[in-house]
Amino acid sequence: MVLTTPIKRRVTLLKRLIYVAHLCQQANNYNSVFEIVAGLNLGAVARLKRTWKMLPKKYWDVWIRLDKFVSAEGSYRNYRNHLRQLRESNPGCPVVPYLGVNMSDLTFSEDGNPTLMAHDDTLINFGKFQLISRGFDQILELQRNQYPYRVDALLGDYLRRRWEAVDETTLYEYSFACEARHSSLSPT
Repeated sequence: MVLTTPIKRRVTLLKRLIYVAHLCQQANNYNSVFEIVAGLNLGAVARLKRTWKMLPKKYWDVWIRLDKFVSAEGSYRNYRNHLRQLRESNPGCPVVPYLGVNMSDLTFSEDGNPTLMAHDDTLINFGKFQLISRGFDQILELQRNQYPYRVDALLGDYLRRRWEAVDETTLYEYSFACEARHSSLSPT
């Protein structure tokens, strides 16, 4: 986004990214949804007020839904509820989970529970390890069903080589080149 100087091209790119995130959500590729939304919420992108202001309403509405879907509020309540409903209604469908939530759960299970029992430090706290085991079981369950897609090695190679991570300072420099620091328009 911040590498695209003409505002109309930025708006087109913004629309495309929102649409791709929407398609990823429909395909149960939640990791990509979280990553795209996180990228668009980066300060260097979110500050592009004129760009966001030009986003058509139908894309804005989709964006709001996606942003709420990935919200960390209530320990990712919206994502967890959606995932639970999906597993209940269609247990065989393929899913690419957002592992950040699972990793948070595993960290909480690991760090929030003693390894040994408090009343007798010679006894192992098996409850802790059951929680950790359930966390891994959930990840494996979600990854069990495969998508019917054929792997495109050339595309994968292109995507891995083409894009380099850019540090935040550089992102802001590009962002300020797109839109000056003091813009009076708000993105809403």
